[in-house]
Amino acid sequence: MVTHVLVARWGVAQPFMSVSSRFELSPAKVEEADVQVRAQLEQARGLVANEHWDEAVETLRRVMEAPGNHVVAITPARYVSLRDYCHMELASLPAAGLDLYRRRVDALAERLYRQGIESRSEDLLRQVVEQFFASSWGDEALLALGELALARADYGTSRGCWERILPPAFWAKLAPPADGEEGTARWLVYPDTNIPLGDVLARLVFLALLEGDRPRAHAVLDLLRQEHGQAEGRLAGQHVNYAEFLTNLAAAGLDVRAIDAVIISHYHGDHLNGLLRADNSLTFPNAEILVPALEHKYWMDDGEMSRASTPRVEGLFKNVRRLMRGEVLKRLRPYEWDREVFPGILAVGTPGHSPGHTNHILTSGTKKVYVQADLTHAPFLFVRNPGWHPFFDQDPVRAEAERRRVYDMLVAERMPVQGFHFPFPALAHVEKTSTGYREVPVPWNPVL
Repeated sequence: MVTHVLVARWGVAQPFMSVSSRFELSPAKVEEADVQVRAQLEQARGLVANEHWDEAVETLRRVMEAPGNHVVAITPARYVSLRDYCHMELASLPAAGLDLYRRRVDALAERLYRQGIESRSEDLLRQVVEQFFASSWGDEALLALGELALARADYGTSRGCWERILPPAFWAKLAPPADGEEGTARWLVYPDTNIPLGDVLARLVFLALLEGDRPRAHAVLDLLRQEHGQAEGRLAGQHVNYAEFLTNLAAAGLDVRAIDAVIISHYHGDHLNGLLRADNSLTFPNAEILVPALEHKYWMDDGEMSRASTPRVEGLFKNVRRLMRGEVLKRLRPYEWDREVFPGILAVGTPGHSPGHTNHILTSGTKKVYVQADLTHAPFLFVRNPGWHPFFDQDPVRAEAERRRVYDMLVAERMPVQGFHFPFPALAHVEKTSTGYREVPVPWNPVL
C-alpha cells in the first residue's frame, strides 16, 4: 500500500521518562561542591528543619549563584547541578516555606513569563525555569517551553519540560525506581502545579504517538484513562475528550517508517521544518520528498537570496538552506504545476503567498477535496475578507487575486476545502457573501 502525507510535524524519540538523562554526570568539566558549598547546604537544611524559612530561602538562593560548575551527588552514580539541587530543595519546602519563597520571587517570575509569552521568547521563559523554578510561574513556563519546542519538532525538549510538571506520584507509576534507588522524589519536578494533569498527560501521549513510540504512548494513555478519563481540552487544534481522541489516534497506527512520500506545498518554516528531527536526522527515513519546482528554484537561487526584501524573507532563505542539504536533497523530487504528483493528487499553482506556492486537488472516484495550504490564513479573517493582506504574503496583490480565483471556483463547484490554518475540523464548504466568502465547517464524527 502506498501512503502519502502533505505535511510533516514529527520529532525525536528519547528514552522513557527522559528527564532523568539530563542529570547524569557528563564528560564536561565539572567539580563536586566544595567544603564551603556543602557547609552552606547543610546550614540550609538545618534552617528548614527548624522552620526558619526566611534564612533557609536566602541561603539556598545565595548558594544557587555560587560561581563554577559545581555538582551535587544524589546517588553514587547520579549528580545534579548545584543550581538544580537548590531548586529541588526549594521545591520540597513545606507550604509555609514555599509560600515565603514565592512572595520573594513571584513578581519577577511573572514579569519574565508574561514578556516571554507575549514575544514567544524561549530565552525569557527559560529564565523563569532556571532562576525561579519553584515560583508560581515555573509550571506555566515549562508548559509554554514545551509548546514552543513542539512547534519546531524538538520533541525531546517538549517531553522534558512537560514531564517535570508531573508530581512524583505519577513518575512512580510510569517509571518505577530501580532496586537501590530512592525513588522519583529526588528528581527536579514542580511541587504543586495548578495545570490540569490531564492536559499534561494528553500532551505526553500525543508526543509519543508523533514519535512512533507506541509502548510509551500506551503506558501514558493507560494512566490518563485511569486518573483523568473525563478530562477535556484543546489538542491538535480542537476541543476533545483527551482519552477518547488519543485512543482513536493510537488506533490509526501511523508509523513514520511507513511513509513513502512527503508532498511540500511551499517553503515557509511551518510547512517545511518537520522534514528533520531535532538532531537533524530525517523524520521520514523512507520517504521521497516532493517539492514545487518553481518554489525550489526561487529559494535556492543565490541572486534571489541577495535581494531579500525584509528580515523575515532573509530568515526564510536561511532556514531553507539549513534544510535543503544532505539527506533531504538526496530524496528530493521537484514537481510541476497542472500535473499529477501521484495518481489522484493534482498540483495547482497559486503564487503570491510565496513565489511557488502550490495547492493540491485530491480526487477519489467522483469526490474531490481542495487542499489549499496557505492560500488564506485564519478563515474568520481572510476568507471573509479576501482583500485583507496578511504580512506573510510575499506578493499580497497576487495572493489576493489567487484567493478570489480559487474561492470563486470552490463556490461554483461546491468543492470542499482543507485549510492548514483553519480551526477544527479544518475542512469546510465555502459560500459567497457580500464582503467575500464564508466557510461552513463539515460535520465531524469522532469514531473511527
